[in-house]
Amino acid sequence: MNIRKPRNDGLPIVNGRKVTRMFGRRRKFGSQNDNGERSRDDGSSDSNFLRKNIWWTALVVIALSFLLYAGKSQSSTSVSLEGVAVVSTLSVQPNTEATTSSSAGGDVYPDKCTAEQLALVEKQLPDDPNSFRHWRPASFTTATIKTDFARNPILMREFYASDQFNPQGHPFFGVIMGWQNNDVPVDTLAIGSRDSKFDTQLWNDKLGLDAKRALPPVAINSAASIRPARVLVVDWDRPENKQQSISLKSLKDSFHYSDDELALETIQMDNILENSDFSDLIRSQMPAKNGAVAADQPIHFLDMSKSSSMDITILKSFMPFLKDVRYLHFEYNKEGTWFHPTKKQLSELINELKNFGLVCYFTGTKEAAYDIWRITDCFLDHYDNHHWANIACVNVKHEDVKELATRMEKKFLETLKKDQEFLP
Repeated sequence: MNIRKPRNDGLPIVNGRKVTRMFGRRRKFGSQNDNGERSRDDGSSDSNFLRKNIWWTALVVIALSFLLYAGKSQSSTSVSLEGVAVVSTLSVQPNTEATTSSSAGGDVYPDKCTAEQLALVEKQLPDDPNSFRHWRPASFTTATIKTDFARNPILMREFYASDQFNPQGHPFFGVIMGWQNNDVPVDTLAIGSRDSKFDTQLWNDKLGLDAKRALPPVAINSAASIRPARVLVVDWDRPENKQQSISLKSLKDSFHYSDDELALETIQMDNILENSDFSDLIRSQMPAKNGAVAADQPIHFLDMSKSSSMDITILKSFMPFLKDVRYLHFEYNKEGTWFHPTKKQLSELINELKNFGLVCYFTGTKEAAYDIWRITDCFLDHYDNHHWANIACVNVKHEDVKELATRMEKKFLETLKKDQEFLP
């Protein structure tokens, strides 16, 4: 008997059944075949049912997770968008008043510069591809150092000379690190005390300072109440001292200033390096009230601009007092303790000073209309290329100089509106 074999049409037989040909792309789970029947992956309905439930369960879990995340992030997304809107508003039309934001503990700092503000700063103080070379001056050197006139912290001087400065019961105290034939000691006494006995013009005549090398006068209401004031000048053996036409002690004696008004100290450099000895010296020269020095006695003006590149060492020695320093003036440069024993980056120093409440600015020359550019929370990378620059910092943590901090931030925002560029 001849048994007729089924014709082999090329289709495979699985479990005794011929598998139907599938056309086109491979179908996904649950799709229909060409005959209108549900296709199966392995011919098992139980397996098909189980796999179907696993897929649907996974889809439901993913959908629920997404809805839960969206619900939780709705409020935070709203806050973020609100913050973006505020930044955009400030960058389009900067407030002429000092914009501030409160940090934890009630301390008030200026807002961080927006991208638009940083762009304006960089336009005025641009980077130079060769600024990393020490012999190449920087834009901020041109803006703050190159001048034919005396360095003039005019905002600070005008504020202390005004009625808006309230020392809150503390005597005015200024510390000058290094003296170079200038009128800074007597001018600091004049603005701090408002006493007409501190005559800057007579002092300049004795020194032979012309109008360019002398500080320009600021308005002092000598008829107002006189404030107790003391200035300490600390000096050491420096090459600049040999260029002095007259000693500071001779000037002091010729004007009959007392030690309670103008104190002079000459120290060895080792005393600055020994923090404890230096701290004891500064504390011993602070003005007393009712026979005692207040624990929180401010240093209203700390001038280190003539410190012969000893800025970093001196600042380290002043660490116990920095929280009470109201206004700091120092010189950024590429020599001395900025490089030895270790290199100090400006960005690092600015962040450290901020921890004490000090907000710092590049301070422009007379030729630059005394414009200022904030460095704190407004830092450009090329500032870390060491070059000469004048920098002033105001302490925003103290109520007695709050108005000065406001004036400085306002001046910065006004500076940004100018169409100017300082080239090396």
